[in-house]
Amino acid sequence: YPAKGLEHQAQDLWEILSSEVVLDRLSLVAKSYGSGALKVEPRALERLPVPISAIPDRLLDLVSLAPQLSLLQM
Repeated sequence: YPAKGLEHQAQDLWEILSSEVVLDRLSLVAKSYGSGALKVEPRALERLPVPISAIPDRLLDLVSLAPQLSLLQM
């Protein structure tokens, strides 16, 4: 759960994680179950490749501050 006062950051993260390009990559880090169901553990998200194209323009300046920048794929 987001810390008090950081709800907007949780919304920004949700926007990125729910983008079509990121959803297509979830299978790279998720456990696969029957009928196409995927389970993603929080620690597995650390390995999720997030393309810069999935990040809204208003957040691109913050990307350069992220220590996980090496995970971003151009």
